[in-house]
Amino acid sequence: MVNPSLPEHLEIKPTGDGSWTLYHTQVGDSYHSLHGAVTESRYVFIQKGLLHFLESQFCSELEILEVGFGTGLNALLTAQVVPWLTIYYTGIDCVLPDFYYLWRQGFYEAAGVGGPLAEALSHQKHPSSVAVGSFHLHLINKHWPFTVAWEKFHLIYYDAFAPSRQPEMWTEEALGQAFRALRPGGIWVSYTAQGHVRRLLQQLGFHVERLPGPPGKRHMTRARKLNGG
Repeated sequence: MVNPSLPEHLEIKPTGDGSWTLYHTQVGDSYHSLHGAVTESRYVFIQKGLLHFLESQFCSELEILEVGFGTGLNALLTAQVVPWLTIYYTGIDCVLPDFYYLWRQGFYEAAGVGGPLAEALSHQKHPSSVAVGSFHLHLINKHWPFTVAWEKFHLIYYDAFAPSRQPEMWTEEALGQAFRALRPGGIWVSYTAQGHVRRLLQQLGFHVERLPGPPGKRHMTRARKLNGG
């Protein structure tokens, strides 16, 4: 059996709230905020995305797409916060880390999400699907934009690297695919607040909000696909 490890271009880094992140030396950026990985994820994707959506929509089942699955932190936090919901969670990433290595190193324990789902994820290097209870995770190991069903998802967590680091993820083609993948009334949410991203979202037909950001960031973006959009 090959010993679990990370590629040379990935390094584990501590963050300000005691949780850890990965730093990508080739891209020159971290997967999560160094001010606090869990703090950022909970604020941007859970509070301003998931919980905001559920305030106005009653759902017994929820379809979520994450573009930039990374370490799986957003998925694990989602499962933890709404355990009563049946969730079908699709994660897309062209490079997936060794989840078993992260689990063995205590990465998920440090984030407070080291439960059965993290363990199930860790025991499959590149899983196509993992199900624990009412949480169903499907991973796609491909570049975005990737063809997915139109108007399938209630929520999109858009967690690619920053536009300055990964500009191909913030083009009209990439964001347009996200627009088409959302159901009418669905929410797209991201930590970025760059003006050209907001303008592209508006041109595509989103109603766009610039919101106060998590620690270390002034603003973030939330966009809703209007009914009939």
